[in-house]
Amino acid sequence: MALASSLCPIRQLKKPRFSALASCISCASPFSLSTRKYDVSRDSEERQQLERGSNITSGPSLKTFPSHLLALLREAGRGGGREGVGGVSQHQSTAARTDLLNSLEATQSQLLSPEGRSEVTLLRSESNLRQVLSPFYRDVFTEISRLEHGIQFLVNLRADILEHTKAIGDHSSSYLLSEMAGDLRDLLSQWFSPSLLDIQQLTWESPCDIMEKVSEYEAVHRLRHWKDLKHRVGRHRRCFVFTHRSLPREPLVILHVALTTEPSSNIKALLNRSVERNSDFSAVTTAVFYSVSPTQRGLSGIDLGYYIIRRVVAELQREFPGQLATFVTLSPVPGFRRWLESRLRQSSPLSVEGERGGGGERELLQLFPEASDLTEALQLALSQRDWAVDRNGALANALRSPLLSLCARYLVREKRRSKALDPVAHFHLSGGASVWRLNWLADPSPLGLQNSYGVMCNYRYHRLPQLNVNSDRYRATGKVTVSDGVQDLLQQLD
Repeated sequence: MALASSLCPIRQLKKPRFSALASCISCASPFSLSTRKYDVSRDSEERQQLERGSNITSGPSLKTFPSHLLALLREAGRGGGREGVGGVSQHQSTAARTDLLNSLEATQSQLLSPEGRSEVTLLRSESNLRQVLSPFYRDVFTEISRLEHGIQFLVNLRADILEHTKAIGDHSSSYLLSEMAGDLRDLLSQWFSPSLLDIQQLTWESPCDIMEKVSEYEAVHRLRHWKDLKHRVGRHRRCFVFTHRSLPREPLVILHVALTTEPSSNIKALLNRSVERNSDFSAVTTAVFYSVSPTQRGLSGIDLGYYIIRRVVAELQREFPGQLATFVTLSPVPGFRRWLESRLRQSSPLSVEGERGGGGERELLQLFPEASDLTEALQLALSQRDWAVDRNGALANALRSPLLSLCARYLVREKRRSKALDPVAHFHLSGGASVWRLNWLADPSPLGLQNSYGVMCNYRYHRLPQLNVNSDRYRATGKVTVSDGVQDLLQQLD
């Protein structure tokens, strides 16, 4: 009974998980989602045919599909007795749990028998467990994927489940819905494997509907005018998108690239439409990835962003053979200010050696003689609203060294579950990039100052073998690859 007891929580999810799908899609359910994607309007004759058991694989369109799904769910929910959540009766739910328990106990008996030590028996038991513990709705999702627009339907369904789960918080159904979203993610990650995606370079002559979506989906640096969009697909710019044959004319990930003579350290200069207007391609040595925008909420958690970067590196190397030597990003550090403010409220973020050794730290203490220590001096300095107005002023110069060192610590050493705390850092490090350079006041906009005191980071993408080594090491151990310059910043804190 030990095995069965340990799997009791899994056993309880079998049928309720299936009923949760009915609850999600049924517009009359207390867990109803967006009705615009789940059209269940059918005439009474069709509904009667569906109730008699129409086959889901007959090939309905997306507009008529949800009714077929609901009919299938109603068939699964029959069995007499008072109905539970989503049309599954309590009697049938209890029977399903009993069947699952019996299957687990039978598997346990096989494993504990003398014959159970053989490799064949272990493999067979593993296969049986996999089948028994697989939720029924995975089969429904597989059937959906075979229909016209079915995969788009599932992407939208997962997006709405994620949104709804976040909205209901700790509701009793949130765990079941989260599990369903996880199962959908596993299926979608197979259907959206990088090998099944097409990469497309957009130009000013690309279809208008796709260009409009690029403008709407841009999440990092908003497009203010159609001239901004024209500039981003211009002579020294490249725009690439990932597409999938099941979602025609729908960009899944959008990557903007600038071709420059050196790694960029200021986002305003990079986005300036007048820069490099007359420069020659022969001087280009660097590709700067300055915006990566996933467009489908339903594909969150599926790593497509760094795959498009790798594909674009290969595309640019073919376009400029032997010319491009450096591939870097110019990325925000969205959580740095929030993290530092929390640290300042708790205790001093710098050691005594750091206070003695850094020139910027001494300057801060001189500018604020009333401060008892560096922590208080930082608090006083950062409370000055106009400190970033003059980037060459005494206060900005005094803040430069401690803030860059603290940002290096935040990116490299602050972890959540052994991985980088900063989401952008985690994204690039998972793809094998290194923390290459921190740039002072690279984004002095109100949003940039609000997120990271204007600091931005260059993550460097090396050649493919090194990327794979860095990525594997980070995923396995959480170790972050850094440049010598970033290492020097870290040593100022030791």
